[in-house]
Amino acid sequence: MISGLGEIIKYAFTTNIEFFNFVSENIDLILAYDENALEKVITDSVNYKASVVSQDEKNRFKKGFKLWTHFCTCIRKGIEK
Repeated sequence: MISGLGEIIKYAFTTNIEFFNFVSENIDLILAYDENALEKVITDSVNYKASVVSQDEKNRFKKGFKLWTHFCTCIRKGIEK
């Protein structure tokens, strides 16, 4: 659960304010395995990850994009520890 929560929080910080607000306002429901909250955060996270992977294919060698993805990974690892 901690690794998954780390990913969700990372996406909340790096996507948009609506997703960030949803996660921050519903963290108790997420941790309680509320079906509706989990469905939203998993769906939104998967969609975001798909867009990142798609961009990575197109921008594989662009330094700024790689720095951004590495930064996001550092956020997740910090949360998990």
